Amino acid sequence: MTAVLRGRKLRVLNVHGALYVPYLLTQGLRKLGHRADTVYFEFRGPVRDLTWGCDYSLRSKWWALPQQAAFLAWAAARYDVFHFWAQPHLVPPLYNVLTKHYPLDLALLKKLGRKIVYQSDGCYTMIRPSVWKTQIDPEVCFVCQTTQGDTYGHCSNHNTIRLNAAMEKYADLRFGTGLGYDFEQGAAFEFFPVDTELWRPGLEIPPEHVYRRTRPGSVLVYHGVGSHVIGQRGNIKGTQWIRDTIAEMQESGYNVELMMVERVPNKMVRFYQAQADIVVDQLLLGGGGQNARECLAVGRPVLTRVHPEQWGAFDRSGGRPPFVPTERHNLRENLVRLIEDEELRRDLGAASAEFARTVLSPEACAARYLAHYESLFEKEAA
Repeated sequence: MTAVLRGRKLRVLNVHGALYVPYLLTQGLRKLGHRADTVYFEFRGPVRDLTWGCDYSLRSKWWALPQQAAFLAWAAARYDVFHFWAQPHLVPPLYNVLTKHYPLDLALLKKLGRKIVYQSDGCYTMIRPSVWKTQIDPEVCFVCQTTQGDTYGHCSNHNTIRLNAAMEKYADLRFGTGLGYDFEQGAAFEFFPVDTELWRPGLEIPPEHVYRRTRPGSVLVYHGVGSHVIGQRGNIKGTQWIRDTIAEMQESGYNVELMMVERVPNKMVRFYQAQADIVVDQLLLGGGGQNARECLAVGRPVLTRVHPEQWGAFDRSGGRPPFVPTERHNLRENLVRLIEDEELRRDLGAASAEFARTVLSPEACAARYLAHYESLFEKEAA
């Protein structure tokens, strides 16, 4: 423990939701003996299924400004680290109401000596679409319907700059997706955790969640995407290419079947992932999404894209996951290899489960994040 923290444990507040990831990190930090909590805005409705729980739920509207300001003052006196997930504010009206961001909340935390951490939770948070198109992948932004232009829309250059401008000034530490481009330059990387007690090998499948194959004895390929995702973001995961490839393989005589499920609660989807023989995650965005990590945890071979820059980030975190690097051009080749080699599927599945157990558990992830947090105070004490 550094001199700054000597005699007491670290106090961390996760701000905003990013699926259930902040919730699990909070649980992991608590098991390591530290104080950790979460604050979400508008924690109600469908968001509960994906974020699992929070310690403090605030309203985000402008008329809740007194509540938000009071919470800021209260939290500033009680936490050492404020970990912001994809949104650069603790008082939403300072960011959402006016066209210009007035980061008075961040400035106050900084003035009081609190540590500010900012984290990307996906492709849009730190990398402008113009950079994606020219330096990473020309296809991603063209198939994603969220990218509406350089100057307007959720994933626009303008919005990405706005998300990062204040954090460029106030953040003590930033976490990216491992690509290192644009606002991710100099950012750290850590894997998101999975609940390895819920997602584990050998799950017993409840009868109501048994997937009924349409082709007896088929090799079952799972792809996790909802029609709402396709409706909002187009072919962002390469879903259409996966469908077409499976259909072509069936016509060629392969006994293979594609499993896609919808309207399944988050904690129940693991029963379908566990029934898959092969998982295909994302063919455009790199690094594997949370679906890929969940499927590693249930011991399944996972095909997903990994950008070359991300392997180094993986090495600096918990190590390289046993993904089968897959893109549009080699999807059929990789599927054929795994369909024809059951032993290879078993070996990859065992490696997946071991990686999840040692790297992706909430405690393992929390320990790595904790090392980053404590390094901020070590720099201060030096």
